[in-house]
Amino acid sequence: MLIGYYVGYERDLMPPEEIGWSALTHIAVGVVLPRSNGQLDLGFDLGPGEGAGFARDLAKRAHKNGVVPILMIGGAGAHDAFRAAASAGHLQAFVQSLVAALRKLGYDGLDLDWEPMNPADRVPFKALVRALRRVLPDAVLTAPADVTTLTFPNVPPVYREIAPQLDRINLMTYGMEGPWEGWKSWHSSPLDGAAEATPSSVAVAVSHFLAAGIPASKLGVGIGFFGDCWTKPVTEPGQSLRGATIVATDSELSYTTIMANYFAPAAAHFDPAAHVPYLSFGTPTGPKRCTYISYENKASIAAKGAWALDHGLSSAIVWTINQAHDRTAPADKRDALLRAVRIAFGI
Repeated sequence: MLIGYYVGYERDLMPPEEIGWSALTHIAVGVVLPRSNGQLDLGFDLGPGEGAGFARDLAKRAHKNGVVPILMIGGAGAHDAFRAAASAGHLQAFVQSLVAALRKLGYDGLDLDWEPMNPADRVPFKALVRALRRVLPDAVLTAPADVTTLTFPNVPPVYREIAPQLDRINLMTYGMEGPWEGWKSWHSSPLDGAAEATPSSVAVAVSHFLAAGIPASKLGVGIGFFGDCWTKPVTEPGQSLRGATIVATDSELSYTTIMANYFAPAAAHFDPAAHVPYLSFGTPTGPKRCTYISYENKASIAAKGAWALDHGLSSAIVWTINQAHDRTAPADKRDALLRAVRIAFGI
């Protein structure tokens, strides 16, 4: 299963008529926002007058190309409304709203992006998943999950409990670093190489979820089609921050933007322990004045895919397919990075 996220606010980066369908098995279209009363905002960041038509068109295009369309529900910033909608008083209305949206817009499943997953969310999230599976026995149901680290290794037990009802639990293994206390500069999506001051990696997160009882066949690995731009004095991974911070990331620093505005052979490096590329600059560079950029390329995607297959995982999610679409390239080369994901994961 290869789920590519496509969001309305990035439509101009990849118009629907340019989507690289042959690289996908599923497309998650968003964002559908829960409301606290159990209803839904179906504007898809385009407004109520345009959102439904946009989503319905994408579903039709997906079916025509043999791709399964699912709706992305929630996401960053939607936690409180999600929890209120799934509360005992609103759960029935929420489930009815979700089912109605699937039928109205022509979709085949739901991606339940409830983040973060706090201890108090265990009961309502489990109730929501089980209620949806009862009324949608044949629908695709997936859920992304925040990653764990060496310093925060605990997997919320709800994922083990609801795994039988979900088709996949997909780890959001991107954006896994930041200017946090006790950390050194690190990569957005390192495959390996985690240490005390750089405690995140795909390998660490997957190992925690497997140990928590989630089968490998239910897990997916996340690939981010964006980079993180660090400021001086940081110029590479593993350095003390000394005031450095991240000034551009998801949506602001797409893979296409990195290639167009920042990439230079002399600045390009590959970390053999983390199995990911990065750009290093001696002086602030580009519109965001970056001195270190962490991102994905074909080599890091190939490494993640090979590792995943060796560990019994064969699924991936991409956030977002819009961000690596090169509209200036010939039609058969516009989504090279997306095709690399499907090849790497043997999908």
